[in-house]
Amino acid sequence: MRALKKVVWLIATLLCATSIAHAQTVAWSTTSPVNQSLSYYWSLEEPGAHSVLDTEGNLLLVGSEGDPPGNRDNLVVRKIRPDGTWAWSTIRVVPDPEFSVPTGIAVDAQGDVFVSLLHYLLGYAVMTVKLDGATGAILWERFATEHSTLNYDAAIVVDNAGDVLVGGSEYVQSPGEFPVDLLVVKYDGPSGQELWRAAYEGLSFQGGVTAIRVDAFGDVLLTGTGDRTTGKEFVTVKFNGTTGQQVWARTLPSENAAANYYIRDLALDAAGNAIVTGLVTTAGVLANVATIKYSGIDGTTLWERRFDGADHNNDRGLALVVDQTGNVSVAGSTYSAATGSDFLTLRDGTLLWSRQFHSSGVNGEYVETMTQDDHGNVYVTGPMLNADGNVDFMTIGYAAETGRERVRVQFDFGHALRDEPGEVKWSPDGSLWVAGEVPTPAGRTIGVMKIIVPMFADAFEAEAE
Repeated sequence: MRALKKVVWLIATLLCATSIAHAQTVAWSTTSPVNQSLSYYWSLEEPGAHSVLDTEGNLLLVGSEGDPPGNRDNLVVRKIRPDGTWAWSTIRVVPDPEFSVPTGIAVDAQGDVFVSLLHYLLGYAVMTVKLDGATGAILWERFATEHSTLNYDAAIVVDNAGDVLVGGSEYVQSPGEFPVDLLVVKYDGPSGQELWRAAYEGLSFQGGVTAIRVDAFGDVLLTGTGDRTTGKEFVTVKFNGTTGQQVWARTLPSENAAANYYIRDLALDAAGNAIVTGLVTTAGVLANVATIKYSGIDGTTLWERRFDGADHNNDRGLALVVDQTGNVSVAGSTYSAATGSDFLTLRDGTLLWSRQFHSSGVNGEYVETMTQDDHGNVYVTGPMLNADGNVDFMTIGYAAETGRERVRVQFDFGHALRDEPGEVKWSPDGSLWVAGEVPTPAGRTIGVMKIIVPMFADAFEAEAE
């Protein structure tokens, strides 16, 4: 019976791929109060890292809040229910001249929330805040570093035991050492007590953390961009989750000092292998997508793939996901002289399929982030130029095996400005959450919408029977 249901689901997938107009609907959309946004900066930093779903299907968002209006110095965390109503909002007011830059959010099995941020006071410090998931009350706060102008970037994850790990960069003042290390700090989830800290050393100047993940054994993988005198490079490091001891470290060095290698995302497969993606420049000018798979055991490179678009111009890997069978999907942007920057989605390291999306506008379109459902179908979101020259949310879904488009939703929040999505999450109830920046004449807001994919919601229910 289960096999039959699987066949029915596959048939539904193919039917949906040929009739996408009836495969989705926008259930609702909403915005936060004005002068709130998902990023301190004008453009969204760390797309995909500012939202997370809890076990009850609520969406948690971290961003910045302006007080007085126009500034975005305060930390804001918001919880929104599946029906689109706001459960609570917590604002951590920061006194002038301090400010907070949100960088990530995670949730434990009890629904409590952890956020990472850069706290500024004559330099940045990597900070972690825990909030009560039911009320939004702040439970504890911890600093992983001292304030320094060279501390930047941060990422956060919660392990299966409910402990929290925060990654960031740390300025090192010890004589004879290089200026910056990539740092990981592990805190006890309930109390905030520091359990251990570890660093990847050896950068010539500075470095930034892109992502941090925990494998099924509780070990920690960290990735980021390292800056050496020979150029920027990919850095991927594994630490023992119990002791913090470094297990292995791997780099992808740049071809010369003028080249820029930026790692943008990290995912783990079921075996604990690490897959990273980003962009690498060729001849110090044009970028290609670079995706690498490392053995989780010893860091051996299992494969490396490059993607160079038809125009041999700038192609960027910005996000990736790995499904339960190990298939890898990468999304980002590809550039051509005719259409400018377009959405780019690639399937697997062996490039089973690739897809591009271009609207009637020219330039300015790219995938910010992506997600996947339980069947490995992938969904990407990013800004899209509309016919009036303004920017809307665009969300597209592709069938896992064929790459056929099965979902396309363009959404305008109605202010004729630049709406920029930066977050997309798949919910097991058969829906997509999309969130991002929505400017209004009165100030910026956080825009959230929910897309229902009814055919697939029914399929999930059938599988559960």
